[in-house]
Amino acid sequence: MNINAIKAFVITTELGSISAAAKAMNKGRVQVSQWIANLELDWGIELFDRAGHKPVLTEQGQALLDKASSILQLSEKLASHVEKINGSGAGCIRLGITTFIDPKIVSHLIHQLRDIDAEMDLQIEFSPCDDLIASSDYDFIISHYPYSGIGHWEFMNVTQRQFVSVCAPQHSIAQLDEVSTEQLSQHLAIAITQQNESLWGSYKFDTMSVNNVATARQLAKDGIGWICIDQDSIKHELNNNELVIINHREAIQRSKFGLGYRDSHCANGIREVLYNVLRQHVSH
Repeated sequence: MNINAIKAFVITTELGSISAAAKAMNKGRVQVSQWIANLELDWGIELFDRAGHKPVLTEQGQALLDKASSILQLSEKLASHVEKINGSGAGCIRLGITTFIDPKIVSHLIHQLRDIDAEMDLQIEFSPCDDLIASSDYDFIISHYPYSGIGHWEFMNVTQRQFVSVCAPQHSIAQLDEVSTEQLSQHLAIAITQQNESLWGSYKFDTMSVNNVATARQLAKDGIGWICIDQDSIKHELNNNELVIINHREAIQRSKFGLGYRDSHCANGIREVLYNVLRQHVSH
């Protein structure tokens, strides 16, 4: 029984298509499809109904999914222990994480990594997205990014996150029915990272930079300036009208979000664990 075939089955189910699974596994679509077909031959059942545009689990496939996921997790643990015995394990894993991420997701990541190796030396640092991408100090980064292959990093995309430009409801630009870029440029922009500038293209604003989300959020709530920020990180403020979205045509923008890695052959099992946790717990 080929463990890659089981992985292909599980990831195809999680991501909803063979093409997405192939991308996540860094394999060709034909190879992933063949693995699944071979698994069906070995087990003597059909795992997917392929009549539609996307594969849908059969009743037999659904019944086997949990067991297949458990086998995959055990395989990853075994691979980690073998690496450790051979002296070729990851040892210290340095993980850089965007300041925008929900702390609950970090807890899920740590639990899953410690399930693989309870003695793993895990070093986690939180930093603005651009600082993460520019650094070579990490084994993996979890970050917003403009495209794969930037800097030292290849990215496994998890989702797209929505960024919104917001201000306090008492701010003068919140009183306008429609805000022009010229009007926006007359007010202080609060920046957490250079991501604010890249999302706004070539526009330049008078900017105050801070190094954490909480401070930037509070400055915006206090009416000191406006901010372009991940919408998930200000849900409470938007729901309670502490912050409002500016009436500008580019006030709502999308950004890719995923797992960055430098070496596709290094700590591959850990990469898959990180990616799967993000897929399960990051908002789409």
